[in-house]
Amino acid sequence: MSEVRDTVRRPVDVEIEISRSRFLTRLERVADEDSAREVIAAARAAHPKARHHCSAFVLGYDGRTRRSNDDGEPSGTAGAPMLDALVSAGLSDVVAVVTRYFGGVLLGAGGLGAATDLDAEYLRRLAEEIRSEEAAARAERWPGHRREVLLIGPAGDVLDAVEAALGAWGADVRRADLGSDSDPVSGSGPGLAVLYAEDARSRGAWPAWESRAIDGTARIRAYREGETVFVDPIAVEAGDPTAEQVIGRRVAASSAPDELEAWIATAAEPPYPLDAAARTLLVARVLELAIAWARAEATLDALRRTLWKLVVPTGSIGLHPLLAYPETPERAIR
Repeated sequence: MSEVRDTVRRPVDVEIEISRSRFLTRLERVADEDSAREVIAAARAAHPKARHHCSAFVLGYDGRTRRSNDDGEPSGTAGAPMLDALVSAGLSDVVAVVTRYFGGVLLGAGGLGAATDLDAEYLRRLAEEIRSEEAAARAERWPGHRREVLLIGPAGDVLDAVEAALGAWGADVRRADLGSDSDPVSGSGPGLAVLYAEDARSRGAWPAWESRAIDGTARIRAYREGETVFVDPIAVEAGDPTAEQVIGRRVAASSAPDELEAWIATAAEPPYPLDAAARTLLVARVLELAIAWARAEATLDALRRTLWKLVVPTGSIGLHPLLAYPETPERAIR
């Protein structure tokens, strides 16, 4: 299996001077080859009088895509050393551009190589400093002892967005599907599980999963019902509401409990995916619950008793407090 590589979160600029030639280096995170070439083009536009704009970039979680360009410097004296610096630093999804202003002294292949090697060494050192800073920030954002998060649900834009958001905040995320052969609660178990369902059938597997979940596993449950999206109160302790209990509370509070009960039990998968705005709001709510749990924030107690509801067509959001458990609802769904 290929090694997963790091990247940088913010642009870095370095300038050195050798024999009156100025070398300006730009290191920036990019998502794909087009983005990398845009950064290179931007360097050309920002420094139109510079003689050369040598470049290198590495892309992909395993750093498989690698490109370099000497931009008129002697072959192998600029782009290749820059690419080697990125690879040896363990970086990917990153582009480096070295812009050279000629100082009137011909450096030759040896001089250019020395200059590029020096720039490459700066790149390596800066990459290490950035990673160190980001590791410290990551630990502050998301405590290490609560870093493991399991996402359970169908592949698609929603869980992809949740995974990206949690990962950006410092969580170690893995994926599972209750319909697969492997049991997602095997082993030591995650600290937090995020469950997502698009229909009643998928949500119907949650009670069995919760009954097998390893003690101490917190749960965030999000699901769609027609044009509405719900996020249950986060469950942290054994006495917190289960998925069935939350539905029971909703039915008990309804003015038409029989109709609501039937609707919840048979709700089919919506015919259309969540739009970007609704998906963003849902991800934000999940992230709010997850961060409150990870940091054991003072808001966690209230979040354990609050049902979140989004009506997609109107964009309206409701926060509905639920009665404490283990009191039995007047009516429970069957």
